[in-house]
Amino acid sequence: VSCFKDVLTAMEAGPNPWQSLQAVVGDKRQEWLDECEEHLAYAGNNYLPFMLRPFRAKRSLLYNCLDILTFQSTSSDTLSIQLIELLRKNRSLKAETLDLRIHAPDLIENVQQTKWTLDKWRRLIFIRPDSLTVHRKYFELAVLNLVKQELKSADLAVVHGDRFDDHRDQLVSWSGYEQEVDQYGLEVELPMEPKALVGHLKEQLTQVSRSVDAAFPDNTHATIEDGRIVIKRNQRQGLPTNWQALDDDITRRLGTRSIVDVLVDAERWLGLHREFGPLSGYEGRVEDPRLRFIATLFCYGCNLGPSQTADSIKQLNRRQIAWLNLNHVTEDRLDRAIVKVI
Repeated sequence: VSCFKDVLTAMEAGPNPWQSLQAVVGDKRQEWLDECEEHLAYAGNNYLPFMLRPFRAKRSLLYNCLDILTFQSTSSDTLSIQLIELLRKNRSLKAETLDLRIHAPDLIENVQQTKWTLDKWRRLIFIRPDSLTVHRKYFELAVLNLVKQELKSADLAVVHGDRFDDHRDQLVSWSGYEQEVDQYGLEVELPMEPKALVGHLKEQLTQVSRSVDAAFPDNTHATIEDGRIVIKRNQRQGLPTNWQALDDDITRRLGTRSIVDVLVDAERWLGLHREFGPLSGYEGRVEDPRLRFIATLFCYGCNLGPSQTADSIKQLNRRQIAWLNLNHVTEDRLDRAIVKVI
């Protein structure tokens, strides 16, 4: 406010007010702009202007992510992909504003739509409501926020990604579906013909709803207040009087089992060590592979580490225990072994 007062005073002084204004603002123009944005954020109950300062420190890192990753849309809506390309093309732009008529004439109609961003963003992005010029940094923030949301909702995927890959690749193919749908229907005891399946599910839902309606008058955990159902917190029930004797009897009958004994039995039954041969596919030359496999499984399964495990197993040293894990264990092989155990 003090600076604004000096600006107004400078505008009234002398024949050349521009020099007076520059003297008042000095080299703090960006600092004053940031404080104005933060003040507007307080006044408008909008946290978004506070994101500008930390964004400046992370901007290059986020742009590097956009350059390195390959995105693809999982639906027919490709607006997010087009917006990412727009950011990439204008990464080195220094201007505070971006004229969509020049830089993205094909995206004007889509960008002006409200579905891709919130009204709070739009008030900051567009210089004026009817303008085609956007505030560049707020526009970048809004696009990055859209990317984050669409990655979380699986509307956007990262090619060859791990956590954010295309979920459609995990679906059953149509050919596989046609081959297995009848057997699946028999196993789950559901009709697979569409109309029959819908009718069956409707009948199940109707029966459940009728039973809930019939039991509602006697239900002490749910009430209807002002036309809305209210679920009450379930009261904790006390333990039965004989629970301690039952617990002691179960503990006595179970006895004590050694984890290593369990691993040895599982290995004898399933021969799991054969899943972890050399990566080349040739026959392994490890002496006593069962012992090495069980020691490695015990080491990393219990998170002891090779040094601690070697102190407990005298036949093997730390290098021998770690070697099998480093040279023979892969994620695919672990998955196969898990399936075999299940």
